Amino acid sequence: MNIIIKTLFPAIISMIFLQSCKNIDKKPDSGLKSFLGSTIVVPQNMEYEFDRLVKNSTNVIVIILGLEDCNECSLKNISIFKHYNSIFSLYNTNIVLITERSNQEEITMLLNKMDINYPIIYDDNYEFINKNKLMTDPILYTFVINAKKEIIWIGSPITDSKTWDLFYKLIQKTKQR
Repeated sequence: MNIIIKTLFPAIISMIFLQSCKNIDKKPDSGLKSFLGSTIVVPQNMEYEFDRLVKNSTNVIVIILGLEDCNECSLKNISIFKHYNSIFSLYNTNIVLITERSNQEEITMLLNKMDINYPIIYDDNYEFINKNKLMTDPILYTFVINAKKEIIWIGSPITDSKTWDLFYKLIQKTKQR
């Protein structure tokens, strides 16, 4: 019973918060699906930090901040991920935030205010976004990579309970390998 409450409560809270976010119902078109399986390119100035964070992870949820109108809205959605930390930890799935350095002060203040402690990598001049040419659609602001830096999931894995169930099955499979 306790596990059900721990699982359902965050899912319900997630749905409530995410419904208020723009672009939430947007589904990837066939062009976006081609990014699945592609390998991300990490700019040289981010490589050390990025590799350090990815090195011991089976999967990494990458969240790009600062591309939407409202950083605070983005971070409210990110705070929902905290409810899934125990599951992410069990399946060796980490979260990394990427933002342009000009957002550093605002993002740091908001993260502290919301008690969010995910690692941040600063992307000078949107180099990460430009090198990957995949940030043209808001659904791509969140994606999941494996240890080889291949994109295995597009969009937020906590959008709704059906999406979460699919993602949960995916991380279970990747841990078994």
